[in-house]
Amino acid sequence: MKARIYVAENDLSKLHIASRAKIRVSSVFSAFEGTVTAIAPTTATMEPGVMEKEKYIGLHAPHYYFVNITVLNRNGVLKIGMTGEAKVLVRHRSLAGLASETVKDFVLRKLW
Repeated sequence: MKARIYVAENDLSKLHIASRAKIRVSSVFSAFEGTVTAIAPTTATMEPGVMEKEKYIGLHAPHYYFVNITVLNRNGVLKIGMTGEAKVLVRHRSLAGLASETVKDFVLRKLW
């Protein structure tokens, strides 16, 4: 089964095809593992009701891209139209690696 998720534009650079992902559906206790199979080339408009608008009052909401994740549907538990959350595992890194990446991003933004 294919799950379609929204990924914010600022997180898209970290994402790659064949990245591992976990899908957690609101009505099912267990998580489903899958793989990123496609990333949309252009932004998509968010469907009404998917995200609360209160978060972005007075701000411009970020642009989102569709990402398709292929998930094994064990015992047919997943159904069309189910909603939930997804976590895409980009790579494992140490705490020092995470801190250095944050510093690098900060420096590059200030120098640009």
